Amino acid sequence: MNTVVNISNEGKTEDLESVKRPVIYPEEEEKAEESESSIDIDALLILSTVTVWAFRLLFERALGNLFFYIVGWGNLGYLVYSTIRRLFLKSEESRDKGLDVSDIMAIMCLLLHLFMFTLLVCNSFVFSGSIGNIADVIIRNPLGILMASRNFLDSQQMMESQRAYYVSLTVVQMAFAIVLAVTFDYGNDAVAPLELLRALLLLMLVGTTFCYIEDVVIRNLKISKEKVKRFRLLAKMMLVIGCTTAGYYMMDRMFKLATTEMASTVPTPTAPRYPLASTVPPYTLLDGEYC
Repeated sequence: MNTVVNISNEGKTEDLESVKRPVIYPEEEEKAEESESSIDIDALLILSTVTVWAFRLLFERALGNLFFYIVGWGNLGYLVYSTIRRLFLKSEESRDKGLDVSDIMAIMCLLLHLFMFTLLVCNSFVFSGSIGNIADVIIRNPLGILMASRNFLDSQQMMESQRAYYVSLTVVQMAFAIVLAVTFDYGNDAVAPLELLRALLLLMLVGTTFCYIEDVVIRNLKISKEKVKRFRLLAKMMLVIGCTTAGYYMMDRMFKLATTEMASTVPTPTAPRYPLASTVPPYTLLDGEYC
């Protein structure tokens, strides 16, 4: 008796079309990898800068100003690199799919950041022939440079993000960035912890209250989702402008402080100890005779 075993897959047909698998495009995968790498660099710079700032006396005794140069130039270099990279990527995307309003605004924001930073450096150091004095800013204000760079980078990330946040939340974030920039102690490179904590708690309370009020107003007035999204995108643009203004203000204050101290340390010309040759009369009296 012969036994026939059917090994065909006819009875086990699998409907592949019913199985929905997520499609990952190469462009999205590259963006995800770039965002992860940028997050790693951001975390590394923040952690290293805060560590050097908190233990600055220990680092100064160990290796002098080496770590201050590393974190200072690292923050400034990453700011310039990230701005140029985002500008290049945005121009490539606009070349492939065309320009819309968000792309134009993002490109203008990135160009404005490059122009503002270049103008600050040239106006403070290059035009006066003291480009080497930027090292004084790096040594004096590692925390200030980090916070100013973060303001610029946060505004760039806001431009890239497609999410629309609460209007009240964005206004509170903008107010916090501006208040922190104004109250920062640039001479000592420090933030008053009690004032910072008080402002943070107050802004969190105000932001939570306004978010609740915003939801109630939208629900009662029955505002459409499209209008809400437009208002929130407009508020996000206000946050971008606020962070950019705060970053520019902090950079300008640090650079001006360095230039004013440099001018105060320049020695003033004093009167000569001996009379100049032009002030000596042509004839002097020696032993009762003119010569």
